[in-house]
Amino acid sequence: MCDLDHFKKVNDTYGHQAGDEMLVAFTQRVQANLRNYDCVGRYGGEEFIVIAADSSGQSDGDLYERLRGQIAAAAIMTKAGIISMTVSIGVAQGTGQSTVDELLAAADAALYQAKAGGRNRVAYSGGDGGHATHRAAPHELP
Repeated sequence: MCDLDHFKKVNDTYGHQAGDEMLVAFTQRVQANLRNYDCVGRYGGEEFIVIAADSSGQSDGDLYERLRGQIAAAAIMTKAGIISMTVSIGVAQGTGQSTVDELLAAADAALYQAKAGGRNRVAYSGGDGGHATHRAAPHELP
């Protein structure tokens, strides 16, 4: 589960058209980093779900770090001006027995940990009661 950091501030500062441009740019960057059988979809507001088939969760950390890094790497040119963007990502892995609701809850809990840890991070749902672990971005923004 991905959530654009401080997205409300973008809409409030630059307007909803700029916010829409940010959502399009985000989706394009994510799609450019996924395999042709993975997918991304808008879950609500500025939240997105990435489904990476045959993913092994934390051992596939390169995928999620690559996504996070690509989002943060370059500002977006909008009609309102140049706007920087970062993303927090919560990762959950299914077992084949997991329901969609269970996976969404686990990803949401991991996302909350990424946000609470300072944003612009990837956090992973844990097998120990849902506690998440996280990795900070190499160059964190305030």
